[in-house]
Amino acid sequence: MEIEPNPYVINNGELESNDGNLLLVDDTGTLTLPSSVTKIGEGAFANVEGLKTIIIPGSVKTIGKGAFRNNATLEKVVIEEGVEVIEES
Repeated sequence: MEIEPNPYVINNGELESNDGNLLLVDDTGTLTLPSSVTKIGEGAFANVEGLKTIIIPGSVKTIGKGAFRNNATLEKVVIEEGVEVIEES
């Protein structure tokens, strides 16, 4: 699975994909991406509010340009071993 730009909405304080699937954001504002994710596309999490921490599993090989730009609440991005490419912002 690849995560493409801005596929998310905030609904009642929960992060959902545009198809309505709930992503795992706990009450501390932490999103842990599932191991089925292999790529984070350019601007994928741009302008998403309410996230404080994103945990990226080693299954992700590429993080696209500006994947987390304009996130006023984002404090921490944890990138597990296995990520091969982080494109410039």
